[in-house]
Amino acid sequence: MIKTGDVDVMMAIRSNFFYTRTVPCELWFFDKAKPEHLKDKVLMIDARNVYRKVTRKIFDFTPEQQRNLSSIVWLYRGQTDRFVVLIQDYLETAFTQIQTCDFADFQNTLKAVTEAHNDEELGKLAATVAAGIKGLQASSKDARATWDKATRDNAGLLASSAAFEPVADLAKALVKEIDHLFKLATRVHEADVAQGSKPTEGKKRLNELDAARHEVTEHLRQAWYFHTQAEWLQTRFPEAELRDVEGLVKLVGRDELKANDWSLTPGRYVGVAPEVEDEDFDFEETLRDIHLEIEGLNAEAAELAAKISKNFNELIV
Repeated sequence: MIKTGDVDVMMAIRSNFFYTRTVPCELWFFDKAKPEHLKDKVLMIDARNVYRKVTRKIFDFTPEQQRNLSSIVWLYRGQTDRFVVLIQDYLETAFTQIQTCDFADFQNTLKAVTEAHNDEELGKLAATVAAGIKGLQASSKDARATWDKATRDNAGLLASSAAFEPVADLAKALVKEIDHLFKLATRVHEADVAQGSKPTEGKKRLNELDAARHEVTEHLRQAWYFHTQAEWLQTRFPEAELRDVEGLVKLVGRDELKANDWSLTPGRYVGVAPEVEDEDFDFEETLRDIHLEIEGLNAEAAELAAKISKNFNELIV
């Protein structure tokens, strides 16, 4: 098969991509109409580190991951314009998500919550979030100016992506702060209810804050996510041209295939991918959540201890 020149692309996929089979697999792509300069070449793509975890036992590709892998094949086939348009689409979406994000409703509902609760920690965190919003708006304005002026070729898109990077970082950090703020507000509300405040009014304010929080954080997450997709491609193929990327892709000639006993296993050629940090895990946020949970458990323990003591005293009397 290799000697016919019809084997075009080999792609390795990790395990758990099928409902009935847990084993990894390889996708074979054949093309009898390959151009002469690619006739003795095979594109090896190791996509085992590209996936989305659906459940503990099921994995798949996001639509963007599928497009990213396809774009590697576009570069292999000389379709640079499709690659550039994909990055442009990602960045346009990122800028649109930031521009669509309206903080007014969130800030109004947050003000109502903080004014209703005299809590120092909540007030400080609200001030931190307000400062983060202000910084994000200033950075996004500068990045948008760069985007509007930049050309839509590869060089212009690289400049626009670099200008948006601090915006994406601020958006990601702000999402964490807002989520932490809501958890803290919930704890403060529960503590106030335990001390005799009216639960209905406080719950209504929390629900309004939660709805506003979801609205802004979804836009922020999408902005960060689509910039990350553009960055994933640009860091691997900065010149918008196919090149070997350790652990991901390599264009292999017939001599190398022969030296490897005609093996068509991508992992044998592309090497080992550098270890990637799990971006979804945030150590600081996890510690914050644990701290809030411990505070809540301690408050419940103190309340239960008081009740037990009271009941015990009543039994003695």
